Amino acid sequence: MLEHASADLINAVSEMVLNLLKKRIPVEPQTLRKLQRHKNVLREVGKRRNSLKRRRQHLLAQTRSGFWRGLNECYEHVDSRRRRLPLAGHRRGA
Repeated sequence: MLEHASADLINAVSEMVLNLLKKRIPVEPQTLRKLQRHKNVLREVGKRRNSLKRRRQHLLAQTRSGFWRGLNECYEHVDSRRRRLPLAGHRRGA
């Protein structure tokens, strides 16, 4: 799937990783423990100055489930927060 992923998808994963590294996404301690051993890869994926090809290669090299499970838990947290926020420009009762 990642081999044929669009640039937008790779950039979205990179942005989520960057927000995770900058602690803008509150995650549970057990999720951080899962991702702790992958911190160097996370840093490389989060670097926007790395080319798209290089970030894709780092993601493709991850075969252990801890990396993907940890990112999935972060995504679920972001997605649940996004669902609770009202839409911009949306008025209640209209």
